[in-house]
Amino acid sequence: MKGSKKISRQASRPSALFLFSAALILFALTGCSIKNTRNTIPYPQEIVPAATDIKTPDSITAMLRFSSKRTGLKGRAALTIKSPDLIRVEIYGAMGQILTVIAGDSKGCKVYKKGVITECSWSEPEISGLITPGNLVPVLLGRGELAFQDSKQRQSFLDNYGRLTQIVASRDSNLKRGADPEQGLDLERDSNPEWGSNPEWGSGAGGLDKGPVSITIGDYRIVGGLRIPFSFVVRDGKEVLTLQYYSLTPNPEIARSLFSLGATGN
Repeated sequence: MKGSKKISRQASRPSALFLFSAALILFALTGCSIKNTRNTIPYPQEIVPAATDIKTPDSITAMLRFSSKRTGLKGRAALTIKSPDLIRVEIYGAMGQILTVIAGDSKGCKVYKKGVITECSWSEPEISGLITPGNLVPVLLGRGELAFQDSKQRQSFLDNYGRLTQIVASRDSNLKRGADPEQGLDLERDSNPEWGSNPEWGSGAGGLDKGPVSITIGDYRIVGGLRIPFSFVVRDGKEVLTLQYYSLTPNPEIARSLFSLGATGN
């Protein structure tokens, strides 16, 4: 990555990420697609920053498009997040109806589907365990420097203007190569189970639980005087999840109850 600078520094409950993937499948069967949404983003790109000390929001509500490599599906969702780790995701169907809602924080989550609320978990065997609200929410707010403090290794990459462009983290303290393009790391290749037996990359079950997690961040825009990245690519284990905001409100009034779905059903 030219012009970049490096900074050193199962449960029986359903998995939230598994439920998210399942929601995508249902979403696709309803006929709704990314192609049915507008492509216009009403905020100009911040190609050259006007200032280096522009603040980021404490919370946002946003509409976004997503695609999942693991499921091969694309869709549309509403996202509500608040620092440090509150998150709510609503998956929409073809007619704009809510198919699934996932809400919670780093301690746990609940999912609403077909009129029933159940407990869920952020853990999943095929991923690192690092993609949690405590790590994802700061990144989505443009505060990536606060993310992945629970990892044993963390590397950040900045563009020539000091904006964060990539974070790589690992639970494995023996991870040696990082994600510097000059060192040739290919996360799609190196998160493959056959690479997991290599102690240089991690040696958990299939290597996936200790493999590197990468989030590529870009498309910075100024909204309401605040700097917010609009584009994210999350690579973790077998998943490559792409997120792109297309409508966003910074620092809205959000009730804490929005992140709690109430009592669970039987």
